[in-house]
Amino acid sequence: MSLLHLYAINEIRLAHCEESNTQWGSLRQLLQGVQRAKGKDLLHRPDAVGYWPNGAVIAIEAELSTKITRDLAENLMELVRGEEYLQMCNKYGARRARNMSHGVRSQFTEIWYTRPSKGTQTGAAGACSPG
Repeated sequence: MSLLHLYAINEIRLAHCEESNTQWGSLRQLLQGVQRAKGKDLLHRPDAVGYWPNGAVIAIEAELSTKITRDLAENLMELVRGEEYLQMCNKYGARRARNMSHGVRSQFTEIWYTRPSKGTQTGAAGACSPG
């Protein structure tokens, strides 16, 4: 993870989390104790997670570069549908898993996907506080 990436994540945290009594979990904390089994895919983890007092659990993705559409779609699908979806992907393939996993949900109530404005390398756009 680059310093620019950490900067972008922390901008989001400072802009949206400090005043609202929100708890914060970093990617490092999310990966603590996670072991990758040989030959098994690891569920995509967000860059951070915000836990709001109203019960909202928000996955936060801060991108600094354009992602391949297919990769981005799969990362977001894993964030939306969680571990059960990933297991279906491993067993049946992504296309079939998408059809089979309607109604399957991860712990996240929202996903904030942020990226810098065109021509900039810092800053987060598109995030908003839960109501």
